[in-house]
Amino acid sequence: MDLRDEKVAIAINTLERRAERQDNDLTLYNTYVDCGVLAELSETESQVVYGRRGVGKTHLLHFHRHTCSLKEHRAPYFIFDCQRLGSGTATISPEASVVGRNYAFEFLNELGTRLFGYVETLRLGETKQMHAQEAILAFVDHICSKDGSFDCRNLSSTFRAFCSHAEIERIYIGLDEFVSVPQPAQPIFAHILKQIFASDKRVVFKRGRF
Repeated sequence: MDLRDEKVAIAINTLERRAERQDNDLTLYNTYVDCGVLAELSETESQVVYGRRGVGKTHLLHFHRHTCSLKEHRAPYFIFDCQRLGSGTATISPEASVVGRNYAFEFLNELGTRLFGYVETLRLGETKQMHAQEAILAFVDHICSKDGSFDCRNLSSTFRAFCSHAEIERIYIGLDEFVSVPQPAQPIFAHILKQIFASDKRVVFKRGRF
């Protein structure tokens, strides 16, 4: 491979730009220029962040995550790239209902993984940590039943149990690139999340779309 080749140089430059979009919150914090938008982001209410592609919605979400991490205790902030959620098996079916459920399945599994990892960073007592981990395992266990449906009631109750054991005051969930979810499947995906999380005021969604 000739590194001087123009195509190789373009590919490397593209990869570098993609790498800059990853979770380096400090870099994002230092390069972010606020034009008054940040003040519109609520720390207690779910919101949709609108904007054309390339205007900085992802940058804004990561900056908001960093500012929240400086101010709030026990308030994890997870950002999910919906393009990545759909890169596996989420879109293999022509049926919108199946695609929507697939996105929900991948999201919930990834959320369970991140929450389990988050617990390990906390300084909880041994008993509380054990109960928090058990609640997450129960949450993951209820993600999908044998008939392919979601046990939303038990998912909701095990999630609330986890938040209580982990002493979580608030949890932010950013859904970036939501537009990448096929449009007919978006309401199904959103409805499943609403059934599970809407009753818990600790959960704050930020959804990026244009």
